[in-house]
Amino acid sequence: MMTLEHKKEIREYLIAKKLPLDILIELEDHFLSQIDHLMIQNISFERAFDEVKQIWKEDLKKPT
Repeated sequence: MMTLEHKKEIREYLIAKKLPLDILIELEDHFLSQIDHLMIQNISFERAFDEVKQIWKEDLKKPT
């Protein structure tokens, strides 16, 4: 189960990406859902968060 600290860590990660608020909120929902899905399969929060960050890595790159 995800804790408030986990959710805070996810939000801080996304805030650091300097996303527009509407995108941040949408992505936060995706991150929470995907991490929760992985945690149901007995994957730790840390590992699940890392996996989801990898999934979104290309989409979160800053344009050059």
